[in-house]
Amino acid sequence: MRSISWAGFCYPDVKMRPLVHFFPSAGSVGAPYPIACKLTVFGQAGEGEKSMVIEGARLSQPDGVSLVDAFEDFGLTGSASGSSAVVGLEIELSLLQPGVNIEKSVTIVEFSGSEGVGVRFRPQKMQQSEQSALPQDMAESRRALLLRDSFLKTSLVLVNPGAQDMQFLGKVLPGGASLTETVPARSVKEIHLPDTIFDSAGPISCSFGLTRGALLDNRKSGQGELLTYALYRDAPTNEVISVSVL
Repeated sequence: MRSISWAGFCYPDVKMRPLVHFFPSAGSVGAPYPIACKLTVFGQAGEGEKSMVIEGARLSQPDGVSLVDAFEDFGLTGSASGSSAVVGLEIELSLLQPGVNIEKSVTIVEFSGSEGVGVRFRPQKMQQSEQSALPQDMAESRRALLLRDSFLKTSLVLVNPGAQDMQFLGKVLPGGASLTETVPARSVKEIHLPDTIFDSAGPISCSFGLTRGALLDNRKSGQGELLTYALYRDAPTNEVISVSVL
């Protein structure tokens, strides 16, 4: 496999200093073959897709790039609180050397809040072929912890990097409240969860007060790709403090 892709998200906010780190790896192959890194930003309201190919990277050598430097005018109108609209981010690493498999490569997306605390997560690897998709009558189920209290709140980011619309199907436990959302092709949506979904969850007393937790059962269609991330935000400032990959 001479190319590999991931899809995630970021905020077009210069104050959040969005970065992409990547480590091209072919396992035991240590020769510094040249690597090309293609970055694509999509799903930004009022703007088309933007792509940039970065050359100069080498196999087995960690590297990275600032999205503000890679894309002109990227994030000049955002806010440090993360209130700017989320956008999709596609990362592709490739090399021309035949017979070298870079499937073991790793990428990390990073951004910071106003206090300079970095948030890092691994974007999800994209399917490399239609053969890797699940049959149409099957679905994959994943679960995430949802939290709500005076210090923390949870939202969901749905990334559709594919060419067809996708349907998000979620059920909140306990209570069984349903979450459904249609995500158009090549777009991103952030779902801010209402407090009512925690009504069936009994409060838990902690040293800092009461907290409520719920479990999200996330089912997504086997055809196409719909990538889901759980965001945990500081409730008073709305800043993202952690990201969980579903």
